[in-house]
Amino acid sequence: MPGYILMNRNVETALLQINTKKESHFVEKIEVLNKGSLPFPVKYSQEIARRKAVENWISRRLLSEHRIGLSKVLNKTGRNRLESSLMSYSLSLSDGFWIKPEGDFSLDWNEINFFSNRFSYDVGNLIFGIDTTKPNYLTPDLTVNGRMEKTWRKKEGRTWLLKKGSAPYFEEPFNEKAVSTLLTKISKVPFVQYDVTFIQRYAVSICENFASEDIEFVSAADLVKTSECPSYLPVDMHLRERCKYFNIPNYKEFLDDIKIIDYLIGNMDRHLGNYGFLYDSESDRFVGPAPIFDNGSSLNCQDEIVQAEPINLVRQSSKRLAHELSHPEWFQLNKALIPELKDILSSVYVESAIDTDRAHAVELNLANRYAVLSDYIEREIELLPQKRQPKKQREKAEYEL
Repeated sequence: MPGYILMNRNVETALLQINTKKESHFVEKIEVLNKGSLPFPVKYSQEIARRKAVENWISRRLLSEHRIGLSKVLNKTGRNRLESSLMSYSLSLSDGFWIKPEGDFSLDWNEINFFSNRFSYDVGNLIFGIDTTKPNYLTPDLTVNGRMEKTWRKKEGRTWLLKKGSAPYFEEPFNEKAVSTLLTKISKVPFVQYDVTFIQRYAVSICENFASEDIEFVSAADLVKTSECPSYLPVDMHLRERCKYFNIPNYKEFLDDIKIIDYLIGNMDRHLGNYGFLYDSESDRFVGPAPIFDNGSSLNCQDEIVQAEPINLVRQSSKRLAHELSHPEWFQLNKALIPELKDILSSVYVESAIDTDRAHAVELNLANRYAVLSDYIEREIELLPQKRQPKKQREKAEYEL
């Protein structure tokens, strides 16, 4: 069975026995060499579960089995998803980890990493219909996860992710740009700035990479797995407990802000894998939340017919969300922005093929959610003095009433 070494840049962290012919249960054995240099979710896993933890970590460096156009890539490599990832040594643009064959002493992080070296575009070009007879597989495009077709590019030493939309409307790239424009007005925490460009007649979103070889992106999914979630505790509360345990700066503001943003834009694809935190493995501490990203599956993009949401449902959802905010005063929405919302969307949609009626319905839904939520947040702010009274004083006031 092939032997591999899990590397943190040029530090050997673990010896692995991997069955490359399988795509699940493929790690047969792990021998830790340097626990402090392991990837975060592996480092903080229980020893009895470490083999499974490293397998889960490697699995997130494989092309998703639900990836649009997956067959095009695998037909070209002639290998399965795990073997394809290992063709590029499982190098990525999310951190400084990689996997090298045991006994290969010729490989050096400084010479092959994608942060400071050039990489091949051949695999990424396949999604735009550009084929090559002898592709170079040293590319981060074999380790980037997610359902949508995407590719990495490098320009002037900076790395950029390009992502296509999905059928039937291909609106996601435009939504990424529209949402990032909206976030410049309302977000209290960092977010990724998106733009739209066209390649081979395809509209794609483009954003700059926020990770580096020194700072590891740790997803919320990775964080909650560092401790078993009690059956009585909701996952979002368990996540907050884990954030507190690891002393992550500004986590409360971040988690509330992302809930507000996802509600306003109707994000249908927020999950524990596409938001998280930035971790400095050298100092074993979290720097803070990662910038908010992956907002394209929103603004009714998958609805065949976009209709105005019933206002009673908007009120119910807005009231519940506002009540859940631990510090509503942090998130007071500027009502003067409401007339601008239409302009924010229309300035982006003018580049797309979205028809006028559909665009107007999307604009109306966003404006209604924004207006109603701002009212309920104001009500919660008004109630703060009463809520923050000592319990006995509050009970006395209620009795006198």
